[in-house]
Amino acid sequence: MEGATYEQKDHHMSEAQAKEFLRIMYNLARISHAQTNMGIIPKAEFFILSSLDETCPHAQLQGKHGITVSNLAKKTDTNLSAVSKLLRVVEDKGYVARFPDDTDRRVVYYGLTEKGHAVITESKRLVLKNIQTMLDLLGDRDSAEVIAIFNRLLSIVSSASSPFPNNHGEEMTNCDSLAEKDQ
Repeated sequence: MEGATYEQKDHHMSEAQAKEFLRIMYNLARISHAQTNMGIIPKAEFFILSSLDETCPHAQLQGKHGITVSNLAKKTDTNLSAVSKLLRVVEDKGYVARFPDDTDRRVVYYGLTEKGHAVITESKRLVLKNIQTMLDLLGDRDSAEVIAIFNRLLSIVSSASSPFPNNHGEEMTNCDSLAEKDQ
Protein backbone atom coordinates (compact mmCIF):
# COMPACT_ATOMS: atom_id res chain seq x y z
CA MET A 1 0.00 0.00 0.00
CA GLU A 2 2.55 2.54 -1.16
CA GLY A 3 1.43 6.06 -0.29
CA ALA A 4 -1.37 4.87 1.99
CA THR A 5 -1.92 6.76 5.18
CA TYR A 6 -1.47 5.17 8.57
CA GLU A 7 -5.23 4.74 8.98
CA GLN A 8 -5.51 2.87 5.64
CA LYS A 9 -2.82 0.27 6.39
CA ASP A 10 -3.40 -3.06 8.08
CA HIS A 11 -2.07 -3.20 11.64
CA HIS A 12 -0.47 -6.45 12.76
CA MET A 13 1.43 -5.51 15.93
CA SER A 14 -0.02 -7.03 19.05
CA GLU A 15 -1.13 -5.08 22.07
CA ALA A 16 1.53 -6.93 24.08
CA GLN A 17 4.24 -5.64 21.72
CA ALA A 18 2.87 -2.11 21.98
CA LYS A 19 2.85 -2.35 25.77
CA GLU A 20 6.42 -3.67 25.84
CA PHE A 21 7.54 -0.84 23.53
CA LEU A 22 5.78 1.68 25.77
CA ARG A 23 7.46 0.20 28.86
CA ILE A 24 10.90 0.44 27.23
CA MET A 25 10.33 4.01 26.02
CA TYR A 26 9.02 5.04 29.44
CA ASN A 27 12.08 3.63 31.18
CA LEU A 28 14.46 5.25 28.69
CA ALA A 29 12.71 8.59 29.24
CA ARG A 30 12.78 8.12 33.02
CA ILE A 31 16.51 7.39 32.99
CA SER A 32 17.12 10.32 30.67
CA HIS A 33 15.11 12.72 32.84
CA ALA A 34 17.02 11.60 35.93
CA GLN A 35 20.23 12.82 34.32
CA THR A 36 20.73 16.43 35.38
CA ASN A 37 23.87 17.14 33.36
CA MET A 38 24.95 16.50 29.81
CA GLY A 39 28.71 16.56 29.83
CA ILE A 40 29.78 19.47 32.03
CA ILE A 41 26.62 21.59 31.88
CA PRO A 42 22.95 21.23 32.85
CA LYS A 43 20.76 19.39 30.34
CA ALA A 44 18.70 22.45 29.34
CA GLU A 45 21.85 24.47 28.66
CA PHE A 46 23.29 21.57 26.66
CA PHE A 47 20.30 21.47 24.33
CA ILE A 48 20.10 25.22 23.77
CA LEU A 49 23.87 25.57 23.21
CA SER A 50 23.86 22.49 21.01
CA SER A 51 21.07 24.00 18.90
CA LEU A 52 23.04 27.22 18.57
CA ASP A 53 26.21 25.31 17.70
CA GLU A 54 24.48 23.22 15.03
CA THR A 55 22.55 26.14 13.57
CA CYS A 56 25.04 28.99 13.71
CA PRO A 57 28.46 27.92 14.98
CA HIS A 58 30.53 30.97 15.91
CA ALA A 59 28.07 33.23 14.07
CA GLN A 60 28.69 36.15 16.42
CA LEU A 61 32.46 35.74 16.21
CA GLN A 62 32.40 35.58 12.40
CA GLY A 63 30.31 38.74 12.04
CA LYS A 64 27.35 36.76 10.70
CA HIS A 65 23.80 36.78 11.93
CA GLY A 66 23.03 34.21 14.55
CA ILE A 67 19.49 33.18 15.35
CA THR A 68 16.56 35.05 16.83
CA VAL A 69 14.78 33.91 19.99
CA SER A 70 11.64 33.11 18.00
CA ASN A 71 13.49 30.91 15.51
CA LEU A 72 15.42 29.19 18.27
CA ALA A 73 12.10 28.47 19.99
CA LYS A 74 10.76 26.98 16.73
CA LYS A 75 13.91 24.94 16.17
CA THR A 76 13.85 23.50 19.68
CA ASP A 77 10.05 23.18 19.80
CA THR A 78 10.09 25.13 23.07
CA ASN A 79 7.93 28.07 24.10
CA LEU A 80 9.34 31.55 23.58
CA SER A 81 9.46 32.55 27.25
CA ALA A 82 11.39 29.40 28.23
CA VAL A 83 13.94 29.99 25.48
CA SER A 84 14.30 33.67 26.47
CA LYS A 85 14.87 32.71 30.10
CA LEU A 86 17.42 30.05 29.20
CA LEU A 87 19.25 32.43 26.85
CA ARG A 88 19.58 34.92 29.73
CA VAL A 89 21.10 32.16 31.89
CA VAL A 90 23.68 31.12 29.28
CA GLU A 91 24.36 34.75 28.38
CA ASP A 92 25.10 35.52 32.05
CA LYS A 93 27.58 32.63 32.02
CA GLY A 94 29.28 34.08 28.94
CA TYR A 95 28.29 31.21 26.63
CA VAL A 96 26.27 33.31 24.18
CA ALA A 97 26.23 36.91 23.08
CA ARG A 98 23.44 38.93 21.57
CA PHE A 99 23.81 41.51 18.90
CA PRO A 100 21.41 43.68 16.94
CA ASP A 101 20.63 43.34 13.27
CA ASP A 102 22.64 45.69 11.05
CA THR A 103 19.53 47.23 9.50
CA ASP A 104 16.82 46.80 12.13
CA ARG A 105 17.91 47.39 15.73
CA ARG A 106 14.67 45.81 17.01
CA VAL A 107 15.86 42.43 15.77
CA VAL A 108 18.30 40.70 18.13
CA TYR A 109 20.40 37.69 17.20
CA TYR A 110 22.16 35.22 19.48
CA GLY A 111 25.37 33.36 18.78
CA LEU A 112 27.89 31.27 20.68
CA THR A 113 30.92 32.94 22.21
CA GLU A 114 34.32 31.23 22.24
CA LYS A 115 33.59 30.15 25.82
CA GLY A 116 30.20 28.76 24.78
CA HIS A 117 31.72 26.93 21.84
CA ALA A 118 34.38 25.40 24.11
CA VAL A 119 31.79 24.32 26.71
CA ILE A 120 29.44 22.70 24.21
CA THR A 121 32.33 21.03 22.37
CA GLU A 122 33.60 19.45 25.62
CA SER A 123 30.08 18.47 26.71
CA LYS A 124 29.38 16.82 23.36
CA ARG A 125 32.70 14.99 23.57
CA LEU A 126 31.76 13.55 26.98
CA VAL A 127 28.22 12.65 25.91
CA LEU A 128 29.50 10.94 22.75
CA LYS A 129 32.08 9.04 24.82
CA ASN A 130 29.25 7.70 27.02
CA ILE A 131 27.18 6.73 23.98
CA GLN A 132 30.18 4.99 22.43
CA THR A 133 30.64 2.99 25.64
CA MET A 134 26.98 1.93 25.56
CA LEU A 135 27.20 0.97 21.87
CA ASP A 136 30.42 -0.97 22.53
CA LEU A 137 28.49 -3.02 25.10
CA LEU A 138 25.87 -3.81 22.45
CA GLY A 139 28.48 -4.81 19.87
CA ASP A 140 28.79 -3.79 16.24
CA ARG A 141 25.84 -5.71 14.79
CA ASP A 142 23.33 -4.78 17.50
CA SER A 143 24.51 -1.15 17.52
CA ALA A 144 23.97 -0.87 13.77
CA GLU A 145 20.53 -2.48 14.12
CA VAL A 146 19.47 -0.13 16.96
CA ILE A 147 20.60 2.91 14.97
CA ALA A 148 18.76 1.71 11.86
CA ILE A 149 15.57 1.07 13.84
CA PHE A 150 15.70 4.47 15.56
CA ASN A 151 16.20 6.13 12.17
CA ARG A 152 13.14 4.30 10.84
CA LEU A 153 11.13 5.35 13.92
CA LEU A 154 12.23 8.96 13.44
CA SER A 155 11.19 8.81 9.81
CA ILE A 156 7.79 7.35 10.72
CA VAL A 157 7.11 9.86 13.48
CA SER A 158 8.17 12.86 11.40
CA SER A 159 6.40 11.86 8.18
CA ALA A 160 3.40 13.77 6.88
CA SER A 161 1.15 10.72 7.37
CA SER A 162 2.31 10.18 10.94
CA PRO A 163 -0.36 9.08 13.42
CA PHE A 164 1.38 11.23 16.04
CA PRO A 165 0.33 14.79 16.95
CA ASN A 166 2.62 17.85 16.87
CA ASN A 167 4.34 16.83 13.66
CA HIS A 168 5.95 20.04 12.45
CA GLY A 169 7.73 18.39 9.54
CA GLU A 170 10.24 21.21 9.07
CA GLU A 171 13.80 21.14 10.26
CA MET A 172 15.91 24.28 10.07
CA THR A 173 19.63 23.71 9.89
CA ASN A 174 21.53 26.88 9.10
CA CYS A 175 21.75 30.56 9.98
CA ASP A 176 20.88 31.90 6.56
CA SER A 177 17.59 30.01 6.26
CA LEU A 178 16.65 31.12 9.76
CA ALA A 179 17.47 34.77 9.08
CA GLU A 180 15.35 34.64 5.92
CA LYS A 181 12.37 33.26 7.86
CA ASP A 182 12.53 36.27 10.21
CA GLN A 183 11.97 38.74 7.41
